[in-house]
Amino acid sequence: MLSSVLIVAFFWEMFELIFKITSLNSVGYWQDSLGDIFNSFIGGIIAFLYFIRNKKAKCLVLNNGIKNNFAVIV
Repeated sequence: MLSSVLIVAFFWEMFELIFKITSLNSVGYWQDSLGDIFNSFIGGIIAFLYFIRNKKAKCLVLNNGIKNNFAVIV
């Protein structure tokens, strides 16, 4: 999940360069690009933690009344 977020962030920066939304000569380009990628990474971590926490909570709720060791998460 985190690698997907970083790949999308990297390709977004390439998109900005290809379609001349920004340029390498712009003042603050590198700070802006690295900031965008860093913020994407932090957002990916938060989404990952949220997903893991909610997935565990659903498994606990579903497993509460089930005798076997697996649960189907819908």
